[in-house]
Amino acid sequence: MDGDLGRAIEIEKEVERFEVDHPDPRWSARSEARIAALFDCLWSSLRRADPTLTPEQQATARRLAGLLNGFGPPPANAAQAVAQSVTTMREAWLRGLHTYLDLFAAQAVRHYVTAHLLARRHALGGEDVARAGARLSAIASVLGPDTMSPLLADFPDPTDPAPDLKDRACLRYAPRMFDAGP
Repeated sequence: MDGDLGRAIEIEKEVERFEVDHPDPRWSARSEARIAALFDCLWSSLRRADPTLTPEQQATARRLAGLLNGFGPPPANAAQAVAQSVTTMREAWLRGLHTYLDLFAAQAVRHYVTAHLLARRHALGGEDVARAGARLSAIASVLGPDTMSPLLADFPDPTDPAPDLKDRACLRYAPRMFDAGP
C-alpha cells in the first residue's frame, strides 16, 4: 500500500500544481473531484481486503506445524504459540489496514468536500461534480457523523473569501449535509 499511497500523493501534487497555475473554479472543482476519486478508489478497494496470511506466511506456518508434527503430537504450548503467532500477524495487518483506511477516507472526503462546495458556490455542474457529490454522500453515510465531524472540524471552507487559510471559517458537519446536489 505504501507504493499506491506514494503514487496517489504524487498525482495529487501534480493536479494541485495545475490548479495553482490555472485558477478557475471549474478546473478546481473538477481537479478536486478527480483527486478525491483516486483516494476513494484506494479506500473502496481496501475496504474489501481480507486479512489472510501471505503465501510466504502460510508456508512458514505449514513448515512450523510440520516440524512440530515430526516430533510426535505437539505439546499444547507449541500449538498455542503457532496460533498466537498467526493471531499477532493478523492483528498487525488489521492495524495497518485501519491506518490506511483512515488516511484514504480523510483524503477522499476533504477533496470531495472541496469539489462539492466549489461547485455549489459557483453553480457548476457536469459529470465529475455530480459523481463527486454522490460519492461524498455515500462515504459520509458509511463513515457516519462520529468520523465525519472530526474530519471536517479543522477543515477550512474552500469557498470562504479570506485569503489566508488560518482566517477561514472551518466546516461543521451535520448528517446528510451533502445529500443534495450542487
